Formats: sequence, C-alpha cells, structure tokens
Amino acid sequence: MTAELVQLQPEFAWPVKFSDHEARALVNRRLKEPADLTATLYHHPFLGLVFQGQSQRPSFFPRAGTRLQPTVLVRAHVLVDLVGGRAYLSDAWDPHEFVSIGHRDETSTITDPEPHVTEAAAVRAAHALLAGVVLRRRRMTPIDDLELVESPIRVGKPNWWVTNREASGSTEVTVDGITGRHYAFSV
Repeated sequence: MTAELVQLQPEFAWPVKFSDHEARALVNRRLKEPADLTATLYHHPFLGLVFQGQSQRPSFFPRAGTRLQPTVLVRAHVLVDLVGGRAYLSDAWDPHEFVSIGHRDETSTITDPEPHVTEAAAVRAAHALLAGVVLRRRRMTPIDDLELVESPIRVGKPNWWVTNREASGSTEVTVDGITGRHYAFSV
C-alpha cells in the first residue's frame, strides 16, 4: 500500500448504533439452529466530500427587463467507498458526532479493510455521481460548477463481522453497525 493510501485510513467513525449483542441475535434468528457466535467490530473506510454550487430559481414567465431571480446555494454531501471506489449521495453529517477509532488489538481476527482508491480518484467518482444527479434532478435549473468547499474527511463505517466456526459448518455474516442490515458470506 502506498503512503497516500495509508494516509486515507480513517481516524474517526460514526458511532455504533447496532451493538454486538444485537448483531449476534440478528444472525442467530436467521440460522436453522442457534449457535455460539462471535462479533468483531471493524471500520470500512470512506472519504466524505462536501460540494457547493449556485442555482437560479427558474422564472416560468420571463420578461425582458425583469430582474434575475436570486441565486440559491446548493450543497451536496458525497461518501466514496475507499475500497471499491463507488460514490454515494449522503445526508449531511456533523463531524462532532464522529468518535475516535481506537488502536486495534493485535490478537483480533479481522482488520479494517485497506483503502485501494486514491483521494484524487475518489473526488473524480464524486464529481461523476453529482453530474448525473444534477442532470436528472435539475432539468429546468442549471447548477453552476460544484466545488469542493470543505476538506475531505476520512471516516469509517462500523460493521460487525459475525462468525461461528464449528465442526458442523461455518457462519460468516457482516452486519452494518449503524442500520443492522446484514450480508451473508457463508451460512
């Protein structure tokens, strides 16, 4: 991993809202037979970007000599997955809500994924997403160039890696630490 990618490793994360106990209970409800599951927390790296542009309100009955409509500032928050490179439109976040990511225990069975996408590539992915969104949602009102208005923030999304390795088989499920959505790898 290059030095630039190491610098993209998140230092802060959204707080966990779905506990390890809830993650284990969720997975156990989905299994045919209850199992003794373990849940390990890890943080998936994202880059948070805030863009801003200006838009004029449309005038449906324009007349010569009338004043232009006032401009409106448009803000867009984008999260870019630093592992896969996909950009997502996001609700606004408050950096004061983030919590510090503690140092990992060296005996942990899982480590946080390493970023594979550079900051420049992440910004390009965000611009590509916003270009499509602006075209779809603002047909009547063009938005001037969206500019990056805040420093990018490196943030981790908490996930639980829920596992059970018994002689009868293995269970591996990722549970989102914010929403509780889950993705099975093997059951």
